Amino acid sequence: ELKRVARPDAAATTGTAPARTGIARDAIAALSIAVLAAALAAAALAPVAAGNDQALFVYYAERLRAGAMLYTDLWDNKQPGIFGFYALAGVLPGDGWPAARLLFAMWLGAAAGTLAWIARVVAPGTPAWVVVPVATVGLTLLRTTIDRPAQVESLAGLPLSALLLLVVAEPAGRTGRALRWIAVGALTGCVAALKLVLAPVPAAIVGCALGWRI
Repeated sequence: ELKRVARPDAAATTGTAPARTGIARDAIAALSIAVLAAALAAAALAPVAAGNDQALFVYYAERLRAGAMLYTDLWDNKQPGIFGFYALAGVLPGDGWPAARLLFAMWLGAAAGTLAWIARVVAPGTPAWVVVPVATVGLTLLRTTIDRPAQVESLAGLPLSALLLLVVAEPAGRTGRALRWIAVGALTGCVAALKLVLAPVPAAIVGCALGWRI
C-alpha cells in the first residue's frame, strides 16, 4: 500500500481513510489515462509496418518461443530485454509484428498512466496529469517512422517511470518500504536488460531520492 508524500495541503488530508481515498483516486485517474493513451497509440500505430529491426526481433522471438537460446543459437549484440518483449507479444491476438505493435501500444499506455500518477503526487490540485498522453504518446508518435516503434529506447520509459513513482510515493509500513526497494531493484534490472547504458539512470533517481530523504 502506498501513501502520498507529504504536501503543503497534508494537514487537510490527515488519517488513513483520506489517504487511501487519495490513492484510489490517483489510481483511477492513472488507469483512465493509461487506457486512453493505449487506445490512441494503437490507432496511430495500426498502419505502421515493421522495419528491419522489428522484423529481426519478431524472427528471434519466434525462435526463442520454439526453444532456441539467445547468444547461443541466436546472436545479436543487443541486451535480452527487447527479445523478451517481442516474445511476450506472442501471447496477444495477432501474430508477429501486429501483436508486437499492440503490446507496444499497451506499453506506452502503461507508461503514460504511471507518469500521470506521478504528476498527481508531485503536483496535486493541478491539471498537469491530464496532458500526460500528449507529452508521452503524442511526442513519441510524432517522431514515429517505420524504424522507430517498439525499439529499445522507447521501451525503457515504462520501467523508469514506474521506478520514479516508487521513489516519490511513500509505502506504508516497514514491509511496504522493503517491498518498494525490492521492486526498485527489479525495475533497475529491467532497464539494464533493455539497454545497459541506461542503468545509471535508475541509480541516479534512487540516489536523488535518498539524498532528498536525508
